Amino acid sequence: MKIENGILIEVEQKDIAKDGSVIVPEGVWKFAEGAFEGSMKSITFPDSLKKIKSFAFWKCTGIEEIRISPVLAERIKNDAELQSRLPHAEIKVVKDEEKQPKQAPQKTDTGRNM
Repeated sequence: MKIENGILIEVEQKDIAKDGSVIVPEGVWKFAEGAFEGSMKSITFPDSLKKIKSFAFWKCTGIEEIRISPVLAERIKNDAELQSRLPHAEIKVVKDEEKQPKQAPQKTDTGRNM
């Protein structure tokens, strides 16, 4: 991701997980115009988000779900401008521990003789 002074400038193809999800890191407070491009299914917004520019999702296709915390949900509920900038996707309010993708269990080598 290209981030400058807390502003998300661009999500690159390498930032999109195999399942089509993107997690925007904490500290990002603004999405710039054209920040999201390409095909992604799910975007997790940080609690620090305060502003979304008009065309932030202009070239982004296929967004099915936006994941936000209860803190951000309350902010969006009270901010008509922020609401108007969101793409038409299901907004899912999740707890902090659900914002991160599940980690695969660590493999252990139990066949070794020590």
